[in-house]
Amino acid sequence: MIKPIMLSGTELKVEGLGGKNAVIVNFGSADLYASARPNIIPDGEGVAAISAGTAINLPDVKGTVYLLGNGKVQLEGTDYGTVNISMSS
Repeated sequence: MIKPIMLSGTELKVEGLGGKNAVIVNFGSADLYASARPNIIPDGEGVAAISAGTAINLPDVKGTVYLLGNGKVQLEGTDYGTVNISMSS
């Protein structure tokens, strides 16, 4: 399942993604932070920084992701360990 999300600067819990991992695409113009655990501290342990216009495959989320930032994000649960991610410019 693909979930589009709009972030507004506060931490957001996104559930029901399915799968072990989550592909997170940052369509915004600023960095955002993602974790499998709540209480995100930017650049903290267990927190992934996702630059504007890029995507990652966040491991071991088990269907729930916590996000912090601003802008449009797209999430998709997956069981793949690696995902070939390409973004058009």
